[in-house]
Amino acid sequence: MNGNSAQTSTREAVRRAREEAYRGLILEAALRVFAERGYAEAKVQEIAEAAGVATGTVYAIFPSKQELYREVHRANLAELARRYAEVPSGGPVPGVLLARSAVSTRFLTERPDYLRVYLREAGRWGFDAGDLPPGTEPFLDPDLYRRGIAEGSLRD
Repeated sequence: MNGNSAQTSTREAVRRAREEAYRGLILEAALRVFAERGYAEAKVQEIAEAAGVATGTVYAIFPSKQELYREVHRANLAELARRYAEVPSGGPVPGVLLARSAVSTRFLTERPDYLRVYLREAGRWGFDAGDLPPGTEPFLDPDLYRRGIAEGSLRD
């Protein structure tokens, strides 16, 4: 590798690391602002100020406030899905559902800002299941519900 290639590669690595750091700061700030003000009242400029970055930096990473809001949800739902996946699903259906409820409760109480967003906004989300990030199938898990109906522990 010649000097120019190494220098370009280093610059690119630094740029990616900086963007990832900004992304994390922006997501944390967005969650706080959405929790405090709600989606409709939150302004991208407020989120940028809370993150300590320029408004243009927010838009360079997230093309719109809606995309930023969705990414806040995707990141949280991906973590919740990871935790759901740790719950064995082969046992009795009511036990699986109870364990998942406990996971959800712990998850939301560990993240008071996300809980506030959930309580404030959940009725208006209207997300299509296709908007969920990959790996969130445990939220839907129609086979678990079908099994519960077939076993008689759930009613259709």
